Amino acid sequence: MSWKILPENTLVQKHLAKELSLHPITAQLLVNRGIFDIESAQRFLSPRLADLPDPFSLIDMAPAVTRILHALQEHEQIAIYGDYDVDGITATALLARFFHSIGTSVLTYIPHRIEEGYGLSQKGIEYLKQKGAQLLITVDNGIAAKEEIAFAKTLGMEVIVTDHHTVGLLPSSAIAVVNPQRCEEGNPFRVLSGCGIAFYLACALRKRMREENLLPQDSFDVKELLDLVALGTIADVVPLTGINRILVSTGLKQLQTTKYPGIRALMDIASLEPTSLSTRSVAFALAPRLNAAGRLAHADEALALLMTQDEMKATQLAQRLDHLNRDRRGLEATMFEEALFQIQGREDGGALIVSAPHWHPGVTGIVASKLVEQFDRPAVVIGGYPICRGSVRSTKNLNIINCLTETAQMLERYGGHAVAAGLTILPEKIEAFREMFSQICKEHLANASPMFTSVDGSLSFNVLSPQLLDEIKLFSPFGAGNPEPLFCCDDIAIRNHRIVGEKHLKFEAFHEGISLDAIGFSLGKTRLHSMQNISITFCPEWNEWNGSRKIQLKVKELRQRL
Repeated sequence: MSWKILPENTLVQKHLAKELSLHPITAQLLVNRGIFDIESAQRFLSPRLADLPDPFSLIDMAPAVTRILHALQEHEQIAIYGDYDVDGITATALLARFFHSIGTSVLTYIPHRIEEGYGLSQKGIEYLKQKGAQLLITVDNGIAAKEEIAFAKTLGMEVIVTDHHTVGLLPSSAIAVVNPQRCEEGNPFRVLSGCGIAFYLACALRKRMREENLLPQDSFDVKELLDLVALGTIADVVPLTGINRILVSTGLKQLQTTKYPGIRALMDIASLEPTSLSTRSVAFALAPRLNAAGRLAHADEALALLMTQDEMKATQLAQRLDHLNRDRRGLEATMFEEALFQIQGREDGGALIVSAPHWHPGVTGIVASKLVEQFDRPAVVIGGYPICRGSVRSTKNLNIINCLTETAQMLERYGGHAVAAGLTILPEKIEAFREMFSQICKEHLANASPMFTSVDGSLSFNVLSPQLLDEIKLFSPFGAGNPEPLFCCDDIAIRNHRIVGEKHLKFEAFHEGISLDAIGFSLGKTRLHSMQNISITFCPEWNEWNGSRKIQLKVKELRQRL
C-alpha cells in the first residue's frame, strides 16, 4: 500500500499554532483532521461532557422514554434483549445498572451465539414472555427483526428497538426505533455504538424523570455508566470522533476508578495498571476476554462479571473469561493455518471464502480479519454444520453489505456494517456463493479507489521534542476515525535489531546523527536487503518506565529505498 502525505495548510496552521500556543506540527495535525477554527480545536483537545448533544435530538427517543416511564409507573416487567459481543454485553449491563439504580429490577437476555445466532429470536422472546416480560428493549440489535418483533406483539409484548446497525425497512410493530442511522449524513449521533445509544437512553430517562420530579436532583450520576460505554465503543471499532471522543475520553478515566469489582478483576488478570489504561489496552486485553464468553460459551458469563458486586465472584468470573480467551487463541491459530491452506492458489483478485464444518463460528470473525490484514482482500470465513454461519470482513474501500445484498438469494440471512458483517447459509449453497460473491467483490474492487496509508507529514528526528510529544498525547483516545499521528522519515539506518515476543522487531533507528529506540509490532518477519537507506512510517511516543521517560518510535512499516 502506498504512502500519501497529507497536504499542508500553512495559513491555518500558523493561525492555530499562534492562538493556541501549539507546536506548528500539532497545529498541522489538527488541520489534517479537518479542524480549522479555534473553537473546534479547543473542543477536540479538551473533550467535555457538557458538549454532548441533547439525547432527545435522537429520532424516536421521546416516545421510547414515554413508554418506559409508563412501564415504570405501572410496574410492568421490563426486559433488556442484548447481543453476545462486547458492545451488546456492555449495553445490556448499562441499562440493567441504570434501572437498578432507580429501584427497578429488569430481566436480561443475551442469545446463544451457536444455538440462536445474532439478534432477536422466537426462543428468546418466548422465554422472556414466560418470565413475565411486558416491555422489551433491544440493545445493539433489532433493526432487522421485523418478524420477531411482530411475533412479540402477538404475545402481548411491546418492543422498543435501540440499535446502530444499517437501517432497511423499519420494523413497523415496534413502538419506537432509536437508531442513529436514521439520522441524515453528518449527524453527530451516527457514530454511536450500541452501548452509546443505551447510555443516551439512560440519560434521556434520567432527564425526563428529574423534570417530572420522579427522581431527586442528586440521583444516580450517569457518569458512573461511562466505564461500560468506553468498553463497548472501543471494542465495536466505531469512529472515535465527535460524541464518541467525548464518551471514550471520559469513560477511560471512569474505568480507572470504577467501583465495579468485575472490571477491576478483569484488569488485574490482564495485568493492566488502571492509571495507564488506553484504547489499545481495552481493545487488546479487556475486550478479547469479554468477547471470549460469547465466542466459546455464553455471554451471560461476561454480563455476570460486569454486574456482580461480589469481589470473590468477580475474581472467579475473570479467571473463567481468561481461560476461555486462551482457548480462543488456540482455536484461532489452528483455524487460520487451515484457512491459509485452503486459499493456496486462489489468485483471482476477488474475495477469499473459506469454510469447514468443524470451525467454531465464535472465532470466524477473528480469522476473517487476519486474512484481510494479510492479503488486503475481503474475506468470508464460514463454520458450523448443519447451520453454517459466516463472518465477513472487508477492506476499507469496499462496502461489503452492498456485495452481500447482490447474493441475498443465496443466504438465509445477513447483516452488519460496511466493513464487517455476518451471514447464515445452507451448506449446499456455499460453493455457488463462493464463486458469485468473489466475482462480485472483484468487480466492485476494480472500480474502487486505490487504498493508501495517510501520513501526517515527513518528520526528521531533530524535530521530536517533549512539547510535541506531550501535545500529541492530547489527540488521544486513538482508534477508528482518529488514528495516532503517523509520520514518515527516509534515510534511516537500523542498528542492534532483534526479535522480541516472537514476532516484534526492536531496534535503534539512526537518522542525521540522532539515535532513537524503535519497536515494530508484528514486523519481526520483515525482510530487508540492507540495514541502510530505510524508509519508515512511525508514531512517536513516550516510553515511560520506573519514573523516567524517553522518546520511542512505534514503527508501522519499513521499506528499503532503492
